[in-house]
Amino acid sequence: MGKVIRPNFGSKGAGNDGSAGDTRTVFAAVHVFGDARGCRVSIIHDEDDPLGDVLKIVVGKLESDEVEAVAIVPASREGKREAVTVGLAVLRTLELLESLDSEPHE
Repeated sequence: MGKVIRPNFGSKGAGNDGSAGDTRTVFAAVHVFGDARGCRVSIIHDEDDPLGDVLKIVVGKLESDEVEAVAIVPASREGKREAVTVGLAVLRTLELLESLDSEPHE
């Protein structure tokens, strides 16, 4: 697996500051892995990304319609397999964190 975690994950990029001139693109989820720790993990297909035709594994809060890409892979058969692997790993990580949050602290 290549470098799939974006270096600017969690930071506000140019144009994402909520200013009046901000335009946002709407994507439909190609696949939803599930929800954990108040977040949803999904795959979206972005044909217009500067990197080309890609699949993005995204995470967003359940109460929001905004997401952040945590991985970007080519929109190919191999890329789809990699996206599923990454998406499942992200969801499992959130589930583990959620279980740690619910354990009693000593």
